Amino acid sequence: LAGSSLATLLSVFIAIGYLRFVRRATWTDMGLRFHRAGSDVLHGVATFFVVVVPIFGLHALISLLLQPEQRHPIIDVVQAFPGLFWLFFVTAVIVAPICEEFLFRGVLQGWLESLPTARTTSPDGTPQLALWPVTLTSLGFALLHLGHGAAPVALFFFSFTLGWLYQRYHRLLPCVVLHLC
Repeated sequence: LAGSSLATLLSVFIAIGYLRFVRRATWTDMGLRFHRAGSDVLHGVATFFVVVVPIFGLHALISLLLQPEQRHPIIDVVQAFPGLFWLFFVTAVIVAPICEEFLFRGVLQGWLESLPTARTTSPDGTPQLALWPVTLTSLGFALLHLGHGAAPVALFFFSFTLGWLYQRYHRLLPCVVLHLC
């Protein structure tokens, strides 16, 4: 698992290098702007308080109704190797959210939103982004977590919230903060 985390972290750095130097993407294109870090942190924390009860409630309801087997690979490994708790804690609570947000929001959703079909016009004529990039990215995020009991259903809605937040501000920091919460 630690090797997997290092590989994921390495893939993020390679993706940043590729996007930056080969595709000529700016830091802004990748959502890596920190000039409003204070307000980004507040947006992430505030969004957490708005969505925590509905998303955890949905997860609890599905778990009660369907009673799926609640297994998570990190919990299984920590039970087998309790001495490595802190390594797995850092991996699950810090490394995974940062990497997932960069790859799902910064790369995948950012690319989908750059496609011409992602741009729509509201009834009053204002240009806006379509929701299908957020939906498609959220579906991929939920599918990544298959096998974790009822989690993929609630994670779809959590990811949709993260995608909405990214689409609204086009910065990764609010999404990372929400994911870390």
